[in-house]
Amino acid sequence: MSAPFTLTDLVQALERSGNAVALLASHLSDDEARWQPGPGRWSALEIINHLADEESADFRTRLALLLHAPREAWPPIDPQRWVQQRRYNERSLLPSVERFLTERQASLQQLLSWAEPEWQARRGSLSAADLAASWQAHDLLHLRQLAEVRYLYLETQGYNLEYAGMWPGLRRSPEEPAELEANA
Repeated sequence: MSAPFTLTDLVQALERSGNAVALLASHLSDDEARWQPGPGRWSALEIINHLADEESADFRTRLALLLHAPREAWPPIDPQRWVQQRRYNERSLLPSVERFLTERQASLQQLLSWAEPEWQARRGSLSAADLAASWQAHDLLHLRQLAEVRYLYLETQGYNLEYAGMWPGLRRSPEEPAELEANA
């Protein structure tokens, strides 16, 4: 099976989603940037710093190793622990967004320096195409997470958001079942 995208497609997708992350996260107040929807749930600031660290330590590094140094060990990562260890929520928002964008630009420049990769190259059960698609999906997952945090923050400010419509699957707390019906 061939990859459902080219290197150019990957670069364009990552550039678009990186810009979307920055737009969604920029210009939040300090309170909103640090606000967490509940215990164990990430703030916008934590999401942005997670994305910046994942950009450099995970996706960019691991795709390069898979394609160009397949026998080299992957450096260990611990994204869940980094949130607390690296004190993401104590950082400032704009420098965090800028750091993410700087890391994303470094990734795009690296990708643009390559010839079209052998997307079928593998590391265990993971192909280069799988890793590249996962990189794109990771952005989408966190774009959704950023939008949910923003929506929930607006709710906590006392606004009646019924006019916006129901958000299918939105969880306001870990114990609450997801809403399943859209209210258009």
